[in-house]
Amino acid sequence: MPHFFDIKEEASLEIIEAYSYYENKQKGLGERFFKRIEDTYRKIDQSPEGYQKVHKLFRAAKVKNFPYQLIYEVAGKTILIYSLFNTHKDPAKKYRNI
Repeated sequence: MPHFFDIKEEASLEIIEAYSYYENKQKGLGERFFKRIEDTYRKIDQSPEGYQKVHKLFRAAKVKNFPYQLIYEVAGKTILIYSLFNTHKDPAKKYRNI
């Protein structure tokens, strides 16, 4: 049964920022990035508890081919997406805004 995805404003802004960065870097790369984000949503939807807990209630799903993780929480039938974390950044900042 599909889950409801609640994508927090911070995560939405981070996704848009990364999309813009990749699209400006190379035409079409932003679209490929966004497709990988959608693929990651589908994988989370299929097995939301299949990703290891990484901090308190939060889980991290790797975005294939890009240096990002979607940080999320499972709350019943709702998947709360809190952040798109760039794995090249300081890991201590990963949960700062959650």
